[in-house]
Amino acid sequence: MELSPTKTMITHGRTQAARFLGYEIVVLHADHKHDQHGHRSINAAIGLKVPVDVIRAKCAPYLHHGRPIRRTERTVNTDFSIVAQFQAEFQGVGEYYRLAFNRHRLGYLKYVMERSLTKTLARKYRITVPKVYRRYRAVLDTEHGPRRGLQVTVHRDGGRLPLVAQWGGISLARDTTPRPLNDNPPRIWNGHRSELVQRLLAEVCELCGSTKQVGAPHQGAQRL
Repeated sequence: MELSPTKTMITHGRTQAARFLGYEIVVLHADHKHDQHGHRSINAAIGLKVPVDVIRAKCAPYLHHGRPIRRTERTVNTDFSIVAQFQAEFQGVGEYYRLAFNRHRLGYLKYVMERSLTKTLARKYRITVPKVYRRYRAVLDTEHGPRRGLQVTVHRDGGRLPLVAQWGGISLARDTTPRPLNDNPPRIWNGHRSELVQRLLAEVCELCGSTKQVGAPHQGAQRL
């Protein structure tokens, strides 16, 4: 029988992390951290971490020689689709690692992706990155209060609510609240297929043909 070295590794949790389901598992030890009664509060507790190599791998598609780059292949899409796709990709990573006590380290991934996003929009319109920020910046309403970010709004006729795509507003604080894990956010197709905005504005369900309160199921869109 052949055993996987990664899955069967035996290690001391205080000196070397074990890997499981994409997390690093460690045994915490810090004599200087105390609770309200003066007792050491985290010694021997189990901690989950975002591995450094995971952050590096997630950043790789948006970097070239260590610098954020534009994603030229996405410039054929609408602004709505570009922003929605970047947000969905970052949200998936952020949600999966919401139990990690070093989740804040995903801030580097957010920085790299935001630079790539703004450079992609700048390339699409042949403008500078500062002009992209001036055109799309917005204050986003989140469960943690207002946050600065980017927003694209597509207005619709007939008094219907507009379609809104946002970048930002995702907290990187550790979240241990019991709730369903949403690490597979709506998928956004590139422009070689039916464009996202056109599919949403069509108001026809792609599964059953209904025209009542529908979204595009392949994007997992909210019913509008």
